[in-house]
Amino acid sequence: MISQDTPNGEPPFSSSVRTHVHQTLESILRSSPFHSTRQLQALLRHLVELTLDGQEDRLKERLIGVELFGRKSDYNTGDDPIVRLRIGDLRKRLAQYYQSEESAGALVEIAIPPGSYLAQFHDRMAEPASHAPARVPEISPEPAQDSESPKQPRFSLNSKSRTRILWLAAVSFLLVLAVTLLFVTKAYQRLSPQSSIEQFWSPVFVASRPVLICLAKPVLYVPTEPLFDHYTQTHPGTFQTILERNIEPLPLNPEEKITWGYMAVNEDYGVATGDVRAAVALSIYFDRNKRQSALRIGSDCSFEDIRNSPTVIVGAFNNRWTEDLTSNLHFVFDWPRLREQGPKGRTWIFEVAPNHKSIDQDYALVTRLIDSKTGQALIVIAGLRSPGTQAAAELVSTPKYLDAATRSLPPGWSHQNLQMVIQTAVHDSAPGPPQVVATYSW
Repeated sequence: MISQDTPNGEPPFSSSVRTHVHQTLESILRSSPFHSTRQLQALLRHLVELTLDGQEDRLKERLIGVELFGRKSDYNTGDDPIVRLRIGDLRKRLAQYYQSEESAGALVEIAIPPGSYLAQFHDRMAEPASHAPARVPEISPEPAQDSESPKQPRFSLNSKSRTRILWLAAVSFLLVLAVTLLFVTKAYQRLSPQSSIEQFWSPVFVASRPVLICLAKPVLYVPTEPLFDHYTQTHPGTFQTILERNIEPLPLNPEEKITWGYMAVNEDYGVATGDVRAAVALSIYFDRNKRQSALRIGSDCSFEDIRNSPTVIVGAFNNRWTEDLTSNLHFVFDWPRLREQGPKGRTWIFEVAPNHKSIDQDYALVTRLIDSKTGQALIVIAGLRSPGTQAAAELVSTPKYLDAATRSLPPGWSHQNLQMVIQTAVHDSAPGPPQVVATYSW
């Protein structure tokens, strides 16, 4: 490690060391693991600068949370581990940088050791100390024995001792073999490339908190009891039970007028079918990968929730978080279409079937933000209609679909923000396989 012993009153590091550290820092911030995440760029620069200036007293979890992440001065670090989560992500990205070819010219290795927020700097150009080969002691030949002298008895092992030694040797060999295989397996797992679906979800899975799945709950108007009573006066024997009134449609004459008092807002229902199917597909995928998830519906999903946990937002025109968090991106929802920003931007709109009672084709948008406005990884899965939402969820939870979708993406996409426009054919209100028709990453 680069020494920081300096005379009293002097900066803790020499000017040459500071120059080399700053050169390396700028290289790291421009690298693939860091260039798309402004939050981690600011965090690494903050830790390095305070270390170089000898301000160790400011490298405390609470102060970092206040100065970098906008937390209140008295916030509970146990309930809000934002600093620890971001430091963990920072260490992983530093490791990715120093394992890549981008670090070939780096003069200094910058590290944040576990249990500390103080940066350490290691001189990568220093030659390892040479060690002289161990001196092998000379062995003097034993003097020849006089043929007249009596022979000394040699030490011998009985069969039981030999068996015990062989058994111990075999056990030792097996233990060494097991440890070696375990080490090789772990090393292979670390070095083997991740699949497309693992790369897509890695910004979400890096957090220790459960993944939130947020569904919308739009306003739902239902007929009131007086309207059913009015109908039964002219249709005796119909809608006699509460079950009939809840599960059977009320066949009113389209020409008949009713007053607004016959309708009421129902707080117990209102989740879209496509949204529910999407949430189920995501929950199954998370469970298979041993990741905890939590469901939030309507007002149960607050900004405080999505600020403290990685989140999947489901739905577009029925979910206010989709518009709040994605309205300034490359692809946006603009009812009744998906639109590409810019004067030459493309548009996509669902196609209605000839019977005008269903749709033949739907479109959806998948948005993955590594460093969103919430300070957490955020994924938005939404279709123009319910089939599109369901198809988008199938895309991001099915390896073969995501493998095909990411083949055309540029290198380094797994460390970038990403949007994918999806097309799906619809048959009997069910979506077909999702097809990616446009992408954008930054």
